[in-house]
Amino acid sequence: MKRTRYGLLIMMLAFTWLIIGGTPIPGAAKNKKENLEWLQNWFAAWELLSKEVFHLPADPAPLMVFFDKEYVYTTSAITAPRGDVIEGPALLGENLAWKKAAHNGQLILPDGQKVPVGLMTFAAPLKEGKNKSFFVMAAPPYWKEAGIESDELGLEKLLTGVFLHEFAH
Repeated sequence: MKRTRYGLLIMMLAFTWLIIGGTPIPGAAKNKKENLEWLQNWFAAWELLSKEVFHLPADPAPLMVFFDKEYVYTTSAITAPRGDVIEGPALLGENLAWKKAAHNGQLILPDGQKVPVGLMTFAAPLKEGKNKSFFVMAAPPYWKEAGIESDELGLEKLLTGVFLHEFAH
């Protein structure tokens, strides 16, 4: 009789867990895993370049804004104040607080400027705060959709070069 009760109890707990575990709690913080492998690769290239070639000290990361056709992926609270919390890559061992939000064709930059989404990559200074600068770049799918190609390098290597060049600013 005891085995049957324990078995029934375990089955009920497992069933309850499946029902509750599969249903998000309203208002709970989300921590979604995004496919940002391209960004992790860019960060790895920067880490190698900054340590082995430039011998730079480890400064705090700039605020970052990356975007594709629909979403912005950012470490800036100004850029995505109500964005979903997502898992994103660390930079030089610094864990970064990433958010994702629909941009609806317009980006709010970390300095408060509003700009239309377009093919762009740049670094810019900030006047105040812990972070002294910010960085903006379109994600690889955006470049691809814009028809950017490189027969010599391939799009992935081309974009890594663009990232490294602009991030060095």
